[in-house]
Amino acid sequence: MAEIPIQNVYYLPCYAWKQMEEGKVAETGAAQQTGVANLLGTVLANGTERVLKQGLDRGYVTQSETTSRPRGQIDFDTSLKRALFPKAKAHCHYDALSRDVVHNRILKSTLRELIQARKIDENLRGRLRLLTRRFGDVGDVNLRRSLFQRVQLHSGNAFYKFLLHICSLIERNLTPTEDGTGKKFRDFLREEATMWKLFEKFTYHFYRREQERYDVSAPHIDWDVSGEAPEQLPGMRTDVVLSSPERTIILDAKFSKDVLSEHREKKLFKSENLYQLFAYLQNAEATEEGFEDAEGMLLYPTMEPTLDDELGRFEVRGHQMRICTVDLNQKWDRIHEDLLALVDARQES
Repeated sequence: MAEIPIQNVYYLPCYAWKQMEEGKVAETGAAQQTGVANLLGTVLANGTERVLKQGLDRGYVTQSETTSRPRGQIDFDTSLKRALFPKAKAHCHYDALSRDVVHNRILKSTLRELIQARKIDENLRGRLRLLTRRFGDVGDVNLRRSLFQRVQLHSGNAFYKFLLHICSLIERNLTPTEDGTGKKFRDFLREEATMWKLFEKFTYHFYRREQERYDVSAPHIDWDVSGEAPEQLPGMRTDVVLSSPERTIILDAKFSKDVLSEHREKKLFKSENLYQLFAYLQNAEATEEGFEDAEGMLLYPTMEPTLDDELGRFEVRGHQMRICTVDLNQKWDRIHEDLLALVDARQES
C-alpha cells in the first residue's frame, strides 16, 4: 500500500485515541510536514507550547531530606544508621507540590529523544531544543512503556492525555541507529499489524463521533453451541456494530496491502475475512436479539478507488454482505463523507 497523506495519518490516531478536539488544537502546521517523525514532532511541539503557556501541571512528589526541623514521616532506620538523633536532626520523607511529576518528565524526555532523531527538520530540531530548556526543575527519565502506566490524570490536565499518546507512539517507534550516534524513526505505517489495530479503533470512534443514526458498540458474540462451550473456542469480538430500529450492521475493519487475493490467476475476495464475518452473522442471529436481518460489511482502506461497492454486495443465508473500501488518498472531508455514505448516515444539510 502506498503512503497515506500526512494529514490523514494524523487524523487516524486522533480518532482512535478519542482525542479529536485536542488534536485539532495541536495540529497547526502538521499537514505541511514531510515524514511521520516531523509530523509527530510538530504536533508535540505545538501541544507542549500550549501547556507551557498555561503552566506546567504540578502534583505532590515525595521528597527526602535530613533536617533539624522534622516534617512529614521520619525515617527512623536512616536516622539511626547515620546517628542523626544525637545531633538533633532526623531524616524525613514528605510530599511537596512540584512540577517534577512523571507526565512532565515523559514530555520533556520525549522532546530530547526527538532532537536526536535522523530526518528531523533542522528548524523543528531547534524548536524542540528550546522547549526542553523551559521545563525548569523537571527531571529526565528513561522512556519505557511501563512508565506511561504510572501517569494519573484528571479533568484539569486532560490535554496531557493527548500529548502522552503522541509520546507513547514516538517511544514505540524511535530506535537507536546502527552506529549508535542517533535515533531513527521506524515506519509503522508499513506494519500491517499496527495499522490494522489503528484502523479498527479509528473506524469505531469515527462512527461514534460523526453520526447519530446508529448506536455504536463492539460486543462479544457467543458461539451457537449445544451444551457448554469448550474453553478452547476463540472469542468473537466485533470491531463495530451499528444498530438502529431499522437496521443492524456488523462492520469488520481490515487493513491489508491488497483487498483481493490471487488464486490460480483469478482475483478473489479474501476467504478468511469472509468466513469470519459470516461466522459473526450466523452466531449473532442465533444467540442475540436484533441480529435476525443483520448486514455484514468488510471495510478496507485503500490508496485509490479500487472496488465498486455494488460489485462487493451479495446475500448469504438471508444476510446482506458487502465488501467496501475507503480511499485514504484524498482530502479528509471526502473521506469523512465516504465513510458516512457507506452506512447511509450522511448529515442532511
